[in-house]
Amino acid sequence: MELISREYAFRLAKVIDNRTGELLFTFATGTKGNISRIALLAYPHDEPIQYQSKRGIPDISEIKNAFSKSSHLRKAAYFEIDSEEIGRNDL
Repeated sequence: MELISREYAFRLAKVIDNRTGELLFTFATGTKGNISRIALLAYPHDEPIQYQSKRGIPDISEIKNAFSKSSHLRKAAYFEIDSEEIGRNDL
C-alpha cells in the first residue's frame, strides 16, 4: 500500500503547478477486505496572525510555518482500488 500511495503522490506532484506555492502534503490509507483506499491532501502555506491579551495588553504576532485547511486553494484526491480487479502494473 505504501508504494501505491507514493506513486499517486508523485502523480499529484507532477500536476500541481507553481501558482500553489509551498504545501503541506499528507496522505492516509486504509484497507477493508479487498478494497484499499488512499486519500491525498495538499494544504497551502498561510500567514495567519494570533491575538492574545496578556494582563489587558493586546499582543498580536505572526504564526510561522502554518498551513490552511480552510483555503480555497487546497487540493485533494481520493482513490479506491480493488486488489482482485487490477494489478500493480495498472497504476
